[in-house]
Amino acid sequence: MMEFGTDGIRGAFPAEISPETAFSLGVSLKNVLDGREILVARDTRPSGEILEQFLLAGLVQAGLQPRRLGI
Repeated sequence: MMEFGTDGIRGAFPAEISPETAFSLGVSLKNVLDGREILVARDTRPSGEILEQFLLAGLVQAGLQPRRLGI
């Protein structure tokens, strides 16, 4: 099973990692994740919820069907 973790993407919110960055990441993951089960979880930082929402929106925009796991 392929796993993707946020420890590979780091930066200050929102200056370096913005909602738009999360959305773009979601859209771009289609090439890698198409046809695979996509599970999205988040941490408890204040930025976690908004970044999760934008990532999910990008994944759905790309035609993928992610499953939200919550915290």
